[in-house]
Amino acid sequence: MYSGSLFNYLRSMGVQLSEYSEDAVPDALTIVVSAHENSFLPSAGEYILYYETEKIIAALKTVMENCRSEQGVFLVSGSSKELAENLKQRFRPEDKLKIMVVNDLYAAAGFNNGREKYLPQIPGCYGKDAAQGPCMVYSPREMFRIYEAVTEKKPVTDVFVYCTGEVNRPSVVNVPVGISCRDVIGACGGPLTEDYVITGKPSFNIVEKDTEAPVGKDTDTIVVLGSENPFVNKLEIPFPTELKRIKSTCSHCRFCTDMCPVYLEGRNLFPHLIVQALADGNAAESPWITGAELCTECGICTAVCPSGLSPVKINVFIKEIIKGAGNRGLKTGTHGKDSGRFRLSGYRRMPAARFAEKCGLSRYTIKNIHGEALRIHDIERVELLLYQEGIKLYPVVVQGVKVSRGTVIARGSNDSVSALHASISGRVTLVNEERIVIAA
Repeated sequence: MYSGSLFNYLRSMGVQLSEYSEDAVPDALTIVVSAHENSFLPSAGEYILYYETEKIIAALKTVMENCRSEQGVFLVSGSSKELAENLKQRFRPEDKLKIMVVNDLYAAAGFNNGREKYLPQIPGCYGKDAAQGPCMVYSPREMFRIYEAVTEKKPVTDVFVYCTGEVNRPSVVNVPVGISCRDVIGACGGPLTEDYVITGKPSFNIVEKDTEAPVGKDTDTIVVLGSENPFVNKLEIPFPTELKRIKSTCSHCRFCTDMCPVYLEGRNLFPHLIVQALADGNAAESPWITGAELCTECGICTAVCPSGLSPVKINVFIKEIIKGAGNRGLKTGTHGKDSGRFRLSGYRRMPAARFAEKCGLSRYTIKNIHGEALRIHDIERVELLLYQEGIKLYPVVVQGVKVSRGTVIARGSNDSVSALHASISGRVTLVNEERIVIAA
C-alpha cells in the first residue's frame, strides 16, 4: 500500500487534504464527506458518490482507521433523497457511518463546508469551541482520489466535470487535468449558441470568456451561458463602473449583510459597511474593510440587492488588494454572538431554487446523476496551471523532456502541499511561472 504517513503519501499522489489533517485528534475525531455541494447547480461530486459508493465508503474507512476515528458522516442535500438511500443500502452496522440530510438552502454550507452550521449537530463531533472541533471535511472527489491512491496506487491525473447550461447534452465528463473547457463542451454535443461564456470554474461568480481555459483539479462544474444572458451581463460590469453605481445608487438598506451566510454565522463580515466605506471614500480608515477577506463569494448579496449592485465584486476586489499587500493578520473570530444572528440564521437562508430563479438560471438546475460519464480520447495537449486548488506550485521538469502520465511535474514549497502530475504522456513544450504544457 504505502509507507510512512498516510497523509504524506496522499499529498505525494496529488490528493488535496482536509485543512485539519495534521492536527487531527485521535479517537474523538469525526471524518465528514460533504456531498452537499453548496450549489443549486448539478454536481460531479454527487455523481461520484452515487456511482462509486463502495470506493468512497472504503476510502472513508481508510481515513477513519488511520486517525482512529470512531465516526464517519455523510452530508447529503435534501433534494438528493435517491443519493441518501443509495448510501444507506451500502452501510454495515460495524462501519460506524451516518448520514445527515441538510436543507436545500443556498450557501448554507458555504462557510468551512458546513463546519459551523451542521457539524455541531452530530453527537461527539465538537468540543466547546466549534471552530476548532475535531473533524475533517472531504468532498466525494477527494475521497475517490484517496481510494485510487491507496488501493490502485494511482496519482491524481483526471477530474470529473459536470457540464451543463447551453449545451446539447448536459453530462458528466471524466477528463485529464489540463484539457480545455472547449473540449469538454464539445464532448457534450457542443454549445447551443455560438457566442457564449462559461462560469462555475473556479467560482460561480466569475465569467470566463476564454473557452480554451484549462480544467483544473478543483473544477467540478462548467456552466455554458449565452453572452447576452442577464446574469452574465451583471457579472461583467467593470469594477470602476460598479464603484460609480454604488456611490449613486446604494440605499444603505443592509439587505446584503442580513442575508450574508458568513455574517449570519457570527463572523466579522458586514457587506453594507464595506460598500458604504468605498462609497464615502474612507475605505482605508474603515474598521470593517478587511472583513471582505472572509467572503466566500456565494453571490447572495448580489442576488438580493434591490438596486442591482454587486457587493461580492467589491469584496473580491478588496481581497486581491489585501493579498497583494501581504496583510494576513485578519481576525476571523466571531463578533457579537449574543446579537441574535444565530437565531436569525435559520429563516434568513435563501432556498437554492429561489436563488437560481433570481439569477435567471432555473432552467439549468435539473440534477441528473444517471448515465455513464463521458470520456475524451486521443488528447493531444494539456495545459496544467501551477496554481491548483488555491495553492501555488513550482515546476520540477524543464521544457523538452518527455514525461509519462502520472509523473510528478510540480510540487509545493513544502511537503504539506499536494504534488501535480502529468495527466497525459508526451513532451513538455512549455514551462513558465504560470503553467506547464504537455503535447502528446
